[in-house]
Amino acid sequence: MRPDFLRFLAPLFVAFGPACAQELKPGAPAPALPIAKWLKGKPISKFEAGQVYVVEFWDSAADLGITRNQDYLALEKKFAGKVSAIGVARDSEGIDLPAIENFYEQHGGSIDYRIGWDEGGKAHAAWLAASGHEAPTVFVVDAKGTFVWAGALAWLELVLPSTVAGKADPKALAEQVDKLEKRFQRVFVAAALKPQVAIQEMDALLAEHAFLAEYLLPGVFSTLMGEKHFEFAARLGPRVADLGIAKGNGDLLNSLAWSIVDPESPQEKRDLATAERAAKKAVELSKEEEPSLLDTYARVWFWKQDYAQAVAWQQKAVNLCEEGDMRDGLAAALKEYQELAAKK
Repeated sequence: MRPDFLRFLAPLFVAFGPACAQELKPGAPAPALPIAKWLKGKPISKFEAGQVYVVEFWDSAADLGITRNQDYLALEKKFAGKVSAIGVARDSEGIDLPAIENFYEQHGGSIDYRIGWDEGGKAHAAWLAASGHEAPTVFVVDAKGTFVWAGALAWLELVLPSTVAGKADPKALAEQVDKLEKRFQRVFVAAALKPQVAIQEMDALLAEHAFLAEYLLPGVFSTLMGEKHFEFAARLGPRVADLGIAKGNGDLLNSLAWSIVDPESPQEKRDLATAERAAKKAVELSKEEEPSLLDTYARVWFWKQDYAQAVAWQQKAVNLCEEGDMRDGLAAALKEYQELAAKK
């Protein structure tokens, strides 16, 4: 399975819409939240005094509602009930209310925070369009009902402590996040041009803000690999594996492993120990039910020249995959491994 590290960076950045006269600015009273129907969680009619709210606006993004569950439950637990999370979805790309209701009925059993449906995009207009942002964007409302900050999910680690303490300064928060975003971006520029400097600056950032590890480590590793700085990427590989294992993030582990064993990657020396550790854990987390993860694990064994193991794991991948292009690709790899096993 080909790696896709970019999605691990998405929670750090938000998009801004076309230049407009912003009507909603930090420090202003939070607008009303006109929810047509609550899809998950206990309905509310207004923001309650004494409670801090994290409100994230999506387009349809049904799957994003599931992805966010762990993040938002962790926040609510961390701040001992003083923070409530709300996801707000709207119709987009042909996904309407019946479609998203059906999706959550089928796949949303684990969701345990509020998700509301914004019929006609009224709430999106009052919040996103009025503030010059685009979905997905997180808004923070303090215990007095004041809108104090808007941005990407990852920065809540910086924004919420002062907000919950009743000491949020909208201007100071915006400046703090802006400075960190610029430092973050400099790390990635350096990763392409000066890898040693990138690692040094990344570690300096992590020493100050450990929560950035889940975004910086995969992103910098991916950039180093893409720029063929394989020696420097190998230094980070074990740390990315440690992170993925600690977080129980099978997608991250699989992306890491495949980037190491990808036959199209021109690496002279592959860190197969890290690839095996990451791929094995990803397969365990999936309960051996994801063909793409099994395919990655089989490729690890191919590079280790244990073709019997490669055949065994690839066969499992093929057996789990329905007819189609993906199955054809898995079957082609299986044939390759079988031929090598027969020769050994």
